[in-house]
Amino acid sequence: MKPVWNHLRGRLYNLLLLADEPSAAKKQSKSKRSRRRSTRLTGEILEQRRLLAADLLNLPVPMTPTSLYGARGYESSVSFDLAEVGETDEISVRLTMGQSFSLRTLPTSASLRTQVQLLDPASQVIATQSAAVAGSPVSISDVLILADGTYRILVSSSASSGGVALTAYTSVTLESEALTGDNDTFETAESLADHGVTIAAGGTRYLVSGASTNDVDWYKFPVTVGQSIAIDSRLPGSLSLELMDMDGTTIAFADAGSISGYTTRATGELGVRVRGNSLDRESYTVAISLDAALAGSRSGEYNLAQSLPSSGIAYGRLSDKTTSSLRVAVHADPFDGYETGVINQLNDDTYFDFTAEKVTTDQMDTIEELSSYDVVVLGTPFATLTPAAAAALREYSLAGGGIVATGWFSFAYRGFTSGSTVGQPLNEI
Repeated sequence: MKPVWNHLRGRLYNLLLLADEPSAAKKQSKSKRSRRRSTRLTGEILEQRRLLAADLLNLPVPMTPTSLYGARGYESSVSFDLAEVGETDEISVRLTMGQSFSLRTLPTSASLRTQVQLLDPASQVIATQSAAVAGSPVSISDVLILADGTYRILVSSSASSGGVALTAYTSVTLESEALTGDNDTFETAESLADHGVTIAAGGTRYLVSGASTNDVDWYKFPVTVGQSIAIDSRLPGSLSLELMDMDGTTIAFADAGSISGYTTRATGELGVRVRGNSLDRESYTVAISLDAALAGSRSGEYNLAQSLPSSGIAYGRLSDKTTSSLRVAVHADPFDGYETGVINQLNDDTYFDFTAEKVTTDQMDTIEELSSYDVVVLGTPFATLTPAAAAALREYSLAGGGIVATGWFSFAYRGFTSGSTVGQPLNEI
């Protein structure tokens, strides 16, 4: 058999080789010769498959960290269309054993009703959920991944057609209001007790993602006396957040989405209340940290620095530098050349994307000059500072600039450049 493919359009096909059993009449007429089955090749057009990159280590487009610094949750989104009732789209996601996996689908049409299934690498259904009513979201939350491999998400339409936005998460709990009833009061608050993550360094973190219109969402979590609490959130402008006693008393209001510095006075439960004030459905994410400071989205501002709790633990994340290099100024003497090895190492892009260059004292004695860099490296042998450069470095540091001091720092900066004898650079910085 030699099939010809010229007439096929550029689509994805499944080819089937079929064998037809001869009829009774044909069997009799072939009594003196061997029976042969007629064979035909058919093609079936398959659904287009969409890939969702989710392996944090191996795939070129991994899930991205949530915008909550230090929350240690990850997410990735994809959108597609279900053109008719019964259509199923498939999204592949690479997951690692031990991860907690969640997903949410949001239809763009009020008449679209969807069903979602999660299949493991052996094609066994390990979670399934259907929309309660047309136009409502579907959530699958906190599925423990038991084996490495490629998992498949099947999204199908049971009523109408329209677009679907799917967001997948690891280490994030999803609001279960659509499944378990409303969480609009502290009596019906959704419990996060079984969703805490203990970080190796210590402390406990809860991370929940939900959506609200013109209503209230409550969450509760267990505490013991003397624990410190830090909260950060990603809230649209129409939403507000409060830390609550379970008797309904407000303990603290979030400032720019964050609460810090509160120490529990008793063992029991506390609550978080998210208030909505919009006719549109708006999504939010809230991170709650016990016994560890949680770097908020504004923690890069010096005047908003948090005090460490007694545990001495803080969670944070430096800004992503995936789209641009980290600009590094390596302070050096104009003539000695000791900085060359440092600059060459930093500019080796095998590991990190740095753009490092030599900067002399007169090129870094104003905040305007220093603001061109993300980090300044100090401590090249025989490099010295002027009072103006030290003052500029201090202002740069307070504004969020990074300073790395190497082993020669304490020796090279014992005094200012010759002729400037007042003060010490280390104290000034």
